[in-house]
Amino acid sequence: NTYRPANFFLRIYLLKKDPRHKEVMERAIDFFLKSQYPNGGWPQRYPLRYDFPAKDGSPDYSSFITLNDGVMEKNIDFMLRCYYLLDDERCLSAARKGMDCLLSLQQAPPTAGWALQYNLDLQPAKARDYEPASVCVSTTSGTVMLMMEYYRLTGDLDAARLVVAIADSVYAESMLPQEEGLGSFLFYVRYSRGSWYYTQMAIVLHMAYDLTGDPRFLRAGRAAFARYLLCTNADGTPNYQPVHNFGWLDPEYGGWAEEFRSVSTEPFSISSQTPDPDPAGY
Repeated sequence: NTYRPANFFLRIYLLKKDPRHKEVMERAIDFFLKSQYPNGGWPQRYPLRYDFPAKDGSPDYSSFITLNDGVMEKNIDFMLRCYYLLDDERCLSAARKGMDCLLSLQQAPPTAGWALQYNLDLQPAKARDYEPASVCVSTTSGTVMLMMEYYRLTGDLDAARLVVAIADSVYAESMLPQEEGLGSFLFYVRYSRGSWYYTQMAIVLHMAYDLTGDPRFLRAGRAAFARYLLCTNADGTPNYQPVHNFGWLDPEYGGWAEEFRSVSTEPFSISSQTPDPDPAGY
């Protein structure tokens, strides 16, 4: 929650140069810096609390390194903005530490993505009952988008390579069973899949195409979005992303689609949303 008002005051300060707004900005920056762990992660809440265990006896997760709801992603983004707009070297150092932390949190193939939160041993951890210790598609796509932005701002080739590596993993999984599964990204099959995941993965694949020029990424990204358009609710009505839940992804995908509209790829045939596979088969 702190990210939004802090970002607001950053913009107001840049417009008006009011000393009162500068004071708010400095306090906000100090809060972000103070709440960051030495390993570069950020907890869900600060000051740290440990006295609210879950009903099943699991430890209080509010001190865990948190990617859920974009905590790490937005904090790094804010630190980068403060560095580039205010020339605060402390913020660049914090952003770099955060990126290094994210690299250390990535899981091994075949589910080479990120979980919602991690304990202080850097292992995926559960939070609420519907947030298990597992890799999450939306968290992974958000992290990849941050990697792309970090590469654009800093020229860090490791971040660009990671975007392509994740897209490679998504592409390999989406090709099960071969062409019939194009765009269905049978990725992280042990985690439930909503319609918005198609758009998230379509954006990741378009980013990989932007970096590599490999047409298989562009083709698979287009197929993923075609499947999204076929997603329906139980009553048969379209299941598009509501504005309060990942609704910003549709216009973002539209930007990528428009940029590469003139690029031709091999045709594909998408007639239905591929059902979730049986995890026991993979």
